[in-house]
Amino acid sequence: MENKEKLKKISKVIAILACIIKICMRVAAVCIVLAMLVIPSALNNLKVENHTIQLFDEKIEFTETEEGIEIRNGENKEVITSQADKEAIKTIIKYFKENNTQRLSVQLEIVFLITLVYVVLIDFAMQRLQKLFKNIQEQDTPFNEENTLDIRKTTYFFLASFIISIAGSIVSSAMFNGSISMNVSIIEVIAILIGFSLTYIFEYGNSLEKKKTKKGE
Repeated sequence: MENKEKLKKISKVIAILACIIKICMRVAAVCIVLAMLVIPSALNNLKVENHTIQLFDEKIEFTETEEGIEIRNGENKEVITSQADKEAIKTIIKYFKENNTQRLSVQLEIVFLITLVYVVLIDFAMQRLQKLFKNIQEQDTPFNEENTLDIRKTTYFFLASFIISIAGSIVSSAMFNGSISMNVSIIEVIAILIGFSLTYIFEYGNSLEKKKTKKGE
């Protein structure tokens, strides 16, 4: 009985955490959609030259100094910073000069779209996880078909998000660096394997519960 109460308390905490993450993912999704709408317009109005960057009516100027690069407001000449990283500023200017803003806009839209899909998949996973642990909190036994299905779907959503994150890293590196690189998180791989293991454990527990019920009848 004591272990059952502990399980219910832990389940409540996990359900709350899953709900918080789900809300964060939805806020992130809204921000990504807004960025997808705003950034193309901003890039179309972006002008980059050797010593100036202008976005709409706002303009900033760069002056090279011994300490780094001094950045001034183009309108009132007010110094924003006098120690900006020289190499970083040069890299930014070089990138914008060598790449068409329309092309950059398309690249960013692709990255945002991949990120949006990733966020939505995590949101779906958190919905299932929240439902699973709410059920465990309320039910007499965690081993039933509904909970087994929720664990399986949660794991599939995590697997899909993992594949999307790998695809995103490949696409991003190919577009921005001109080379293909892949970032694989061992922790995510282990988490997915644990998810599939839990699915089989719950399936086995569910079958035992059914046998127990039949014997009781």
